[in-house]
Amino acid sequence: MSSINTGALGAINSVTYTSLDGLDLTAAQISSTTGKVQTASTMSGDLQRAINALLYNNQKSCSLSQIFTAQSNPTLAQATAFLQTNLNASVRADDLLSLDDLKTVKKALDNFGNKEASKLPGNSGGGIKSVNGNFYVNGQEVTIQDVFMAVRVNQLANFEDQINAYMNQLQKNNDLARAANAWITTLNNMTPTNTDTHVSPASFLAAQQSFFAQYSYDPVARFMPTSASGGGTSVVGGHTFALLPDAISTKISAYVTDAKNYVTNINSENQTAQTYLDQLNNKRSEVLDSITNFTKSEGQVQQDMSSKL
Repeated sequence: MSSINTGALGAINSVTYTSLDGLDLTAAQISSTTGKVQTASTMSGDLQRAINALLYNNQKSCSLSQIFTAQSNPTLAQATAFLQTNLNASVRADDLLSLDDLKTVKKALDNFGNKEASKLPGNSGGGIKSVNGNFYVNGQEVTIQDVFMAVRVNQLANFEDQINAYMNQLQKNNDLARAANAWITTLNNMTPTNTDTHVSPASFLAAQQSFFAQYSYDPVARFMPTSASGGGTSVVGGHTFALLPDAISTKISAYVTDAKNYVTNINSENQTAQTYLDQLNNKRSEVLDSITNFTKSEGQVQQDMSSKL
């Protein structure tokens, strides 16, 4: 199950991603928890109306039996049992409760309801909950420091994942560009110095096999889709190679241009990826700065409090 701050209030245990979207509840658990949240909310509203009525009528106390009945929802029996079971409240149906008692019970219901709600998935009314100055995440009470740090660290984790993805893409593209340039060099070396000499498909295939031995893929199929179109294929050693037609120097120049276009496209992709990477690094720095400033601020507050004790 998802969790946060399993050590103690005010202590984040790691800087890895922490799910703040509730626990991994079953459908039955979601239904049960939702029922508790709804009951706590309903009872809280009933108590608030009772408090308002007492204040309006200048009265000082009332009992649960004056707020809930056998026909109310929840009923008197259900409301009493709910308080005893979930809030460990030692209260009976006919006990007189003062205004302060009623306010205390209402506050406890609000806290309980929000704590339970924080166990639910976000799309079922869960997530981070705040009430009466308290914060609840994944069914646990946490401090505002915990919430801030968890949210910010989660942002960092997300940025790191995205940055790594773009870095991997850049590395992959750079490797492909280097390989394509190596194949272009091979083609240039194969180009006759005159316009009469022909290079046979077998000669190209031999060069492709040599390339394949180093890079494990066919350079013609990968870098020269236009030139390879309609040329057929050949299977050598269980591997399929795209065939290049017989060519003179001018034709090979067209092959080279085809491969260079591939490199140009790769470089264009890299420029776009680098732009996104720069943006992500800037956002990452902003989050790190906010964490640093928050930590400094909290440290200063603690020092000021300690100096006054």
